[in-house]
Amino acid sequence: MKTYYKIGIAFAFLLVNGCGQSNGDLKTNIYDNDFETIGYWTEDRGVVREAAHSGYFCTYTDTTHPYSQTLILSGKDIKNKEFKSIKAKVWVMSNHRDAKAKFVLSLEKDGKNVFWEGIETQRNMREVNKWVDVSLKIDLKEKISDDITIKLYGLNDGGRRVYWDDFHLTLE
Repeated sequence: MKTYYKIGIAFAFLLVNGCGQSNGDLKTNIYDNDFETIGYWTEDRGVVREAAHSGYFCTYTDTTHPYSQTLILSGKDIKNKEFKSIKAKVWVMSNHRDAKAKFVLSLEKDGKNVFWEGIETQRNMREVNKWVDVSLKIDLKEKISDDITIKLYGLNDGGRRVYWDDFHLTLE
C-alpha cells in the first residue's frame, strides 16, 4: 500500500510541476497574423483566398479598401513594457508593376498619431506576382504607456490591388 501511495504522490508532483504553462521569454512580446484562423471565422471582404504567402488566406488593399486588416494593440494589454524597440515585418505582393502602397506602423494617443512611419513597398516589389518581405524598426525613447495604441497595417496609395500576409510585430 505504501508503494502505491508513493507512486501516487510522485505522479501528482509530476503532473502539477510538469504540465504548467510556460510564459516563455518575458523580455520579448511577439504578435503574428497569417489570416488563416480569421479566414475561416469571418466573411470579411478584407480577407481573401485568391493569393496567400502562407496557407490559404491573406488581406488586401485596393481602391475600395485603402487599408488592410489592422493589428490594434493597446498599451494596457502589453504585459511586459521593458522593450526598447518595435520591429515589424509583412509579406507583400501585387500583380501590377505600378502598385503603390506603404507598410505602416503608428502609435496613437486619444485617436491622434503621436508617431507614424510608412515604408514604401514598391522599393521591394521588383517583380509582379512575387511575394517579398518588407520590414521596419523603430527605437523608442520612452516606454509605451497604457494610453498608447500601436497599429500595424498596409496602406494603398495608388489603387492597384496589393496583397498582404504574415504580419509580424515584435517588441524587444
